Amino acid sequence: MAAGFRVLVPDNPEKQDHLRTLTQQKLLPVRRHGRVYYLFADASVCQCLYIGNEEAYQRYRGLAAEQQLADQRQMLEGMESEMMWDAYGPWGPWGSEPWY
Repeated sequence: MAAGFRVLVPDNPEKQDHLRTLTQQKLLPVRRHGRVYYLFADASVCQCLYIGNEEAYQRYRGLAAEQQLADQRQMLEGMESEMMWDAYGPWGPWGSEPWY
């Protein structure tokens, strides 16, 4: 994972069963040995467990924010293109004066 999370794949039935008991598809903080780690369980798609420390989590948050901005820009560009098409269409620009 680009943010620095490790991917753990269950290598025995006990780990596979445990993976299915974890909260799925949500990034959750977990305290272990006095430190906070972040887990993301995915028993359905990759059948794996992502685990990261605070630094990996902060990198993930930064990457997620960048992706959200990129998605918003793309959506706005699509809306602008659509608005331009709606405004002009195949007939060219027109206003309040008759254009015919």
